[in-house]
Order: sequence, then C-alpha cells, then structure tokens
Amino acid sequence: MHQGYSLCHWKPPPKFEIEALFLLFNDLKGELKRLVSHIAELKIENSKLLSEVDNLKLKVSKIESTQPPSSPPELVSQILQKIFERDKCRLNVLVCGLSESLTTSTTQCTPLPAFLKSVRLGKPKTDNPSSSENYLQFRMVKTPLQRQLLRSSHQELDRRNKNSEKDLCIRFVNGISKVTSVQSKNNDYRQHHPPYQPPSQRVEN
Repeated sequence: MHQGYSLCHWKPPPKFEIEALFLLFNDLKGELKRLVSHIAELKIENSKLLSEVDNLKLKVSKIESTQPPSSPPELVSQILQKIFERDKCRLNVLVCGLSESLTTSTTQCTPLPAFLKSVRLGKPKTDNPSSSENYLQFRMVKTPLQRQLLRSSHQELDRRNKNSEKDLCIRFVNGISKVTSVQSKNNDYRQHHPPYQPPSQRVEN
C-alpha cells in the first residue's frame, strides 16, 4: 500500500526539462567526440616530434664524431711562430741576372744598376709559361707544421666521407689546410683557392 501510494503521487518532469537534458546530453556527447579526436591528433603529433628528436640526436652524434680534436696549446703557439716567421720574410728580395761576388768586403762589391724592374712573385700560372714564377721555379714550400695539418685534414676528410658526407674537399686558407664544402658562395675564393685533389685524380697540363 505504501509503494502504491508513492507511485500514484509521482509526476514526470515537465517536457521542457526533458528537452533541456537531452540537448545537454548531446552537447556533452559532441564534446567527448572532439576530445577523443584531439587526443588522437596529439598522439600523432607526439610521434612526429619523437621521430624528429631521434633524427636530431643522430645528426648531433654524427657531427660530434666528425669534429677534429681540439688544438692543443703548443699547436697554437707553433702556428703563431710560423706566422711571425713568414711575416719577417715577406719583404725579402730576389735579384736575378747578377753574378755572385766572391769578395767579403762590402766596399769591393759591384753596385747594382740604378734602374731595377721589380716583379711580385705569386703562384705559378699554367697559361703563361714565361711568367717569373715559372721561370724561377717558384713554389710555396710547406713547413713541417703545414704538412702535419695537411695529414690531419686528409684523415678528417676520410672520416667524414665514411660518414656519408658529400661535396667535401681540402682547401688552403692562409696556408693552412681545412676540410670545407665544395659549394662555396665566394666565387673569387674558388678561383684563387681551387679544391685539393688527390694525386690519382689530378690532370697534368
């Protein structure tokens, strides 16, 4: 009797409340779908970022493995000494066409002619065999330190080639060999500093 009494007095909610709840349910359902879609997009983006991080780690590891060892202090000191020695010799003069005097007294030496033709020595020119550089057989002689640095550059070039790096060559910058890219933005630099070629690849003129 008590349960029947309760059922008799129960009243359904008004229609507008049911419609409002139904609209709220649909809104929540749509919001849930958007959240699920957004989570899926975040997972895809996270996978891409993880892949990029792995690629960056691989590149950093490759770069670190190809970097030459840091120069010890004594090497820097030797380079500065070589630069100082070359700077002292930059005003040296070569006089050609004169017989060497056998006397040790400066008063008995034959004076030089009053008019001298000065020629600046440079690199040998293959297109001008009669140039002063070719006539005097002038060549830039590498110092022991330069030869040591050149060997180190060859080792670095071989190591980087084994790591699948392309378009690399050895160039001489101020007399010092360095491994650089073949593609250079400075055309004048390429003209005066041609890339180094191994002896097996050189073409004799």
